[in-house]
Amino acid sequence: MKTLKDRLQAFPSLFADRIGAVVHDVLKSAAEEVVADFTEGLAEASLGEIVQVRDGTKPKRRAPKRGGKKPETPAKRAAKKAKKPARKAAKKTAAKTGRLARRSAADIARVGTRIVTLLKKNPDGLRSEQIRAALKLEAREMPRVLRETVAAKRIAILSGSKRSTTYGAGKARKAPAKKK
Repeated sequence: MKTLKDRLQAFPSLFADRIGAVVHDVLKSAAEEVVADFTEGLAEASLGEIVQVRDGTKPKRRAPKRGGKKPETPAKRAAKKAKKPARKAAKKTAAKTGRLARRSAADIARVGTRIVTLLKKNPDGLRSEQIRAALKLEAREMPRVLRETVAAKRIAILSGSKRSTTYGAGKARKAPAKKK
């Protein structure tokens, strides 16, 4: 008959054999589960996504942060933008990024025509702030339009320089020389 001491000395080896088998089974099932999930994900992924993961690059389009909306395609975005008037698009872009939307030569000429019409109604001339307020334009839109309209001789500088420049549809004084 075995003594208590002999039984206690044999216990760790019996325990270790049983624990080893249990740990082996748990690890094996976990590994099989990971491989199955990976294979399923790989089957559902597009080739582009796989290449991006391999190369470590970011995806070109991201899913929306909130809501269930799908990202817009570039074609839909362009069609939506074409429907809106240029003025609203410019305001929206300025509000988002602080920059003006890209304006075509036609857009600039259109604003220039509005300025010429306004100045013909005001024979004494107007400063750029007054023109901006009357036509409800942004201050950042003004310099290029005024510069190009003066260069095309559609309006004239009546007096002043920098912010005090008065523009008019009448005869111009000699433009100030640029400082170097």
